[in-house]
Amino acid sequence: MVTKRICAWLIDFSIICIIQIFLMGIFIIKPLICNAESLDIINLMVRQLILTYCSIFFLIIRDVIGEKSFGKRIMRLNIINKENGNEAKYLNRLIRNITWVLGPIEIIVFLIAKERIGDKVAKTSIVEEQSRSVNKLKKNQQNEF
Repeated sequence: MVTKRICAWLIDFSIICIIQIFLMGIFIIKPLICNAESLDIINLMVRQLILTYCSIFFLIIRDVIGEKSFGKRIMRLNIINKENGNEAKYLNRLIRNITWVLGPIEIIVFLIAKERIGDKVAKTSIVEEQSRSVNKLKKNQQNEF
């Protein structure tokens, strides 16, 4: 399961990197080549900061739009609420991703504890799609008795 989560994150991160490289080409490299004398270092730094903030913003909202990120779709993972086993709400998915601003701390905690800080704060968990349907089946069987 940890391997699937890491693969999902790598897929999402790769998408962000590809978009960032493309945008850097348009907003930083092309202007440098075409207008080498008219751009100052401050202008370039501001452009790069804006692109970086856009990438961080995508990391935060990636599970809110479409209910899960591209990586989680490919790896067939779902975000659930730990307390009831249902699909996590939008706010929980947003809260769990805000902790990505901690950067390396979030990654180190995940590698050691096998759970992200964001999952602890938002009370969410990542499960495989099959596991989630098995859990719902078990809950339905318990409710019948």
